[in-house]
Amino acid sequence: QAQYEGVAEELGATNAELADSQAELERLAAEAEAALADAEGAAATAEERAAAAEARADLAEACLAAVADVLQRIYQSDDPADALDQAAEELEQIAEECGQD
Repeated sequence: QAQYEGVAEELGATNAELADSQAELERLAAEAEAALADAEGAAATAEERAAAAEARADLAEACLAAVADVLQRIYQSDDPADALDQAAEELEQIAEECGQD
């Protein structure tokens, strides 16, 4: 029972971390999209272009961190094959949020 509760607690924490990462990716993607829209105008200022570049960099950093987190969980898993199957959907979601769909 104690082992079951420990695993359930660990899964709950992992799901919460995944939800937080997903929300962060969505927020950064929206910021990058808004900054790019602002910078696309012919009269875009250097500040708007810099903000768009910073938003893209923030999104790229968050995407890499999300992928690294998934890979770390696969590596630390007792059953990497099963973890890889579970990670496939997560990696697809990350790719979608990061504009690689």
